[in-house]
Amino acid sequence: MKKGCLLLLALVAAMILVPAVQAAPGDGRMGAGRGSAGPILTDPNQPMPADGRAGAGRIGGIGPVFTDPGRPVEVAAGDTFRIVLDSNPTTGYAWQLAGTPDEAVVKKVHNRYRAPRVKRPGAGGQEVWRFQAVKPGTAEIRMVYVRSWEKGVEPARTAVFKVNVK
Repeated sequence: MKKGCLLLLALVAAMILVPAVQAAPGDGRMGAGRGSAGPILTDPNQPMPADGRAGAGRIGGIGPVFTDPGRPVEVAAGDTFRIVLDSNPTTGYAWQLAGTPDEAVVKKVHNRYRAPRVKRPGAGGQEVWRFQAVKPGTAEIRMVYVRSWEKGVEPARTAVFKVNVK
């Protein structure tokens, strides 16, 4: 009986500690820390193709989803696309545009926070940013993960997406 209780206790402790080890300041997970976008995930039910794009699936079904700032955003003029970044507003951090991208090439349509599926206090979710490709050309979408009230402080993370509209 004691062995069974100890085994159950160890299993419960592991279930609690494993997510905690993956947690980090800023977004609820361990990442690259200040200055890097770190690992950025998309919908866990969507397979991630090798090109860094997730298909138009559970995030609303409109256009491709880009999650990796290291890969170029390739879209056609007139298309809408989304950038999805891990975020945790319970820490005070949120993604913001570091500047307006070239609106002759790409325009921001809207952004929203998508809460996590897990019902754990402090768990992070994702910010979904939707853009419209206007006309052929190139542009950069520069984003920073900051606390809006902290002035003169380096962003906790940055992400620069290079957009190529064909």
